[in-house]
Amino acid sequence: MNGHSDWAARYIERYRLALVEIPPGSKSPLHTGWNQPGGYVTEAEDARKRWDRLPDHGIGVVLGASGLCSLDVDSPEQAEPLLAELGVDLRLLRKGGATVQGHPDRYRCLFRAPQD
Repeated sequence: MNGHSDWAARYIERYRLALVEIPPGSKSPLHTGWNQPGGYVTEAEDARKRWDRLPDHGIGVVLGASGLCSLDVDSPEQAEPLLAELGVDLRLLRKGGATVQGHPDRYRCLFRAPQD
């Protein structure tokens, strides 16, 4: 076993994520059909096997298949009033869910997609 296979299995068991391998040196999956059933894994044991076979590959999450949404916010001062018009409180959304931030003025909110 390697670290990636253990983490991949945990992501599936704990968060019900659909995972895809990311080749070394890449930021995204490269194989055809990666976002279609069969192109990603949703079972922990399958994930262990895949990342044991590909230990240098990163782990990506297939958003739609995982029931997740990602909202890139490049300009909070413009996004907040626009989303407010749609009934979405961006500050609450950011506070209540997972947020990824690289640049100090930009971030990405991740949240479960509504069932409907």
